[in-house]
Amino acid sequence: MSLKALLPYALVAAAGAFLLHQAGWLYPAPETSAPVAETTPGPARSRAATDRRVDESAIYYYAAQGDRERMLAEIARLKALYPGWVPPEDPEAGPHRQDTDTQQLWTLFSEGRFPETRDAIARRRQSDPAWSPPADLVAKLSDGEMRVRLINAAEARQWETVLKAAREKPDILVCDNMEVLWRVAEAFIETGNTERGRDVYKYIIDNCRNSNELSATVAKAMALLPLQDAAQLLANYDGDGAADAHDTLVRRRIGEAARTDTPEGAQTVVTDADVTRMEQLATADAATPDDAMLLAYYLRKDGKTERAAQLFKSALDRGAGAKAAEGYVLSLNSLGRHAEAEPIAFEWHDKSEDNLKAYLDTMTALLTQDPPPRLQEATIARFVPLVLQERSVEAAQALGWYAYNSGQTTAAERWFIQALRWDRDSEPAAYGLAIVRQHLRDRDGMMAVMNAWSGRSQRIAEIETPSARRRTASASPQTVRTTSRDDRELFGGAAPATARDNARRPSSSSVGGSMGTRSCASSQSLQGLSRLSGDAALALGWCLLTLDRPLDAVKAFEVAMNNAAGAQKRSDAAYGKTLAYLRSGLTSEAAIAASEARLGPQKKKELTAMLLAQQAIAAFNGGRYAETVYSLDARLRYAPEQTDLMVLRGWSYFHLGQYSQAEKVFSALKRAGTSADGAKGLNAVAERLNRYRY
Repeated sequence: MSLKALLPYALVAAAGAFLLHQAGWLYPAPETSAPVAETTPGPARSRAATDRRVDESAIYYYAAQGDRERMLAEIARLKALYPGWVPPEDPEAGPHRQDTDTQQLWTLFSEGRFPETRDAIARRRQSDPAWSPPADLVAKLSDGEMRVRLINAAEARQWETVLKAAREKPDILVCDNMEVLWRVAEAFIETGNTERGRDVYKYIIDNCRNSNELSATVAKAMALLPLQDAAQLLANYDGDGAADAHDTLVRRRIGEAARTDTPEGAQTVVTDADVTRMEQLATADAATPDDAMLLAYYLRKDGKTERAAQLFKSALDRGAGAKAAEGYVLSLNSLGRHAEAEPIAFEWHDKSEDNLKAYLDTMTALLTQDPPPRLQEATIARFVPLVLQERSVEAAQALGWYAYNSGQTTAAERWFIQALRWDRDSEPAAYGLAIVRQHLRDRDGMMAVMNAWSGRSQRIAEIETPSARRRTASASPQTVRTTSRDDRELFGGAAPATARDNARRPSSSSVGGSMGTRSCASSQSLQGLSRLSGDAALALGWCLLTLDRPLDAVKAFEVAMNNAAGAQKRSDAAYGKTLAYLRSGLTSEAAIAASEARLGPQKKKELTAMLLAQQAIAAFNGGRYAETVYSLDARLRYAPEQTDLMVLRGWSYFHLGQYSQAEKVFSALKRAGTSADGAKGLNAVAERLNRYRY
């Protein structure tokens, strides 16, 4: 398609019609390299015979200004228009007929002061009706005004006005007006005529000579044209800016192919040469991290995740920031290297929503590995507040499975319940809760889940086989836990309140007096929490803790600590927060909260004993048996050892190879009446000693 089809017109000059350039409505600026001295008038013609119809005022003006380049361009232009015209021999000497007013008009024009030029012409005509301004000045002034109008319209993104101006004044569409050509090309592209825009750029490349402008033209074309049109434009181009332009095409192909959410991404073909060149760009000494990022995204989509991770890491090390961190974390996760990804994910989690999601996903994958990894308490401790803040159902489920697989069954139950509070239609959370309750021999609780999901989840329905159902039905009451209050909240129904529920139900004097009509059993109980008074938030915290909602209680106690009027109230809130963390199995957080509480000697003793017990349980579940014994020994200074903790001590001694110590503990358990635990431990010790006797 020629440019002639874009803005058709017929340009008629005083000397008659002349042919347009083969490109169409655009024609190139005449060559300006030939000096005036090389132009020799023919002997058969004279200036007297030719200069009457030619306006030479611009030549003399540019000569007077010392602007030789523009003077030569004007001479070349007039020679193209008037083939028989002979230029003046000495333009610098100035014409005898050019007056001071005309000189001033040219000065105003050359400074771009078009309105003032118009005003000066009008004043001269008014004072001298017989005077006429130089025709060339009038033409150039008209062109300049249209040029300003066109550029202003482009700045305002009024693209149809840009094209209209170009049609009205096509003679401004020349190489000398490069800014105008660029704006017209952009107008075509912005109005959907990308082929026309490409033709304007091709005209510039084929006909204009300024190297800086050519490089800029190529750069603009790469930025504005669709990839296919840009590739066609540069198919055979090797001029100024060609190398950079071809690299830009490589980057664009790689970038579009990396995008999975667009049709262009699926259709873009990337060659091996493209990848090789992109590797060179990404690894060059002076490379910016952008090239490494671009290639990393493409390689990750292409399944080359290991190399993608290396490039994201390189970009991150060179300051690429949050997106590089996100890409690195996602790549490590794809490789199954969740533990390696976790510290990077946490470091960047607060930089953007995408980084936060990457961190939550990383921890979720890490916690649900099989077998479960042994994580430091600090890793869990910094994750939990974000789970509560984001109300992430998936992350709560992950914490539930991690606790379950680590032997912390009660904590696992609380996390699955929390996930269901956030999303009651979460089948994975309901399945986890049913599995945990089955493990706890909580038949009523398990059946509450199964009944609520009857007909909605096949795997929940198949949790208990008929034989298992008969066994749990005949279990003694001491081995069955009742959680009817949670079940009423999560699954509806009117399960009767048990003695356990009644014992934990807050009285109206302890809760209602501070909270008014607020019910902490309601799912709306945390709305407007930050606006509660210190007393109301404290009462809400105890209420939630009584209802076995420790994670929600933590939030209420934190508000109470911030809003409480006196030191004692703040201390009570810190104490409640400590108990809530302990009930959730979050020992590290509990220890931090305890340090904020000003407690009396007895409360401090009780709390220390609870903390040490939790530490012992966590250490035992993590296989750290020496640490378990150390925590239990420390606890003995504050409270006698309960039988469940004696069991931990006995098995810790056993796993440490201290069989005589283990035997003493298991014997004491048997004498205390816990014959099952004691007998099992004594049998294990006897078997191990017999094994090593020979």
